[in-house]
Amino acid sequence: MEPHETDQYLVGTRQFRALLCATSALPTSVQEFWTKILDGKTILSRYGATEIGPVFTSSIDSDSVPPGSVGPVLTITLSEGHQGEVLIKGPYMFSKYETSYILQLNFSNFAA
Repeated sequence: MEPHETDQYLVGTRQFRALLCATSALPTSVQEFWTKILDGKTILSRYGATEIGPVFTSSIDSDSVPPGSVGPVLTITLSEGHQGEVLIKGPYMFSKYETSYILQLNFSNFAA
């Protein structure tokens, strides 16, 4: 890529209000690379299932999440001691579907 093209991308990217990585904690080297390029702006790491919704419950203006973290501590246990289903509990967790009927639906029910 030509330098003048790179400059155009950087000008545009530096105007973003927030940058999110919604998969896992961002490696420190990647964070440092982008922070340098973006004049000190950091990429916020957030992830989780749709029912948990951390991307929507995490403030983009918050400095409370340290580098290498993806948010507040959650209670995590296994259903059978050292094995079994992973059970996660937190303040923003989805508690249940309104009815069990929604669990029986599939995408074909929503075809246009």
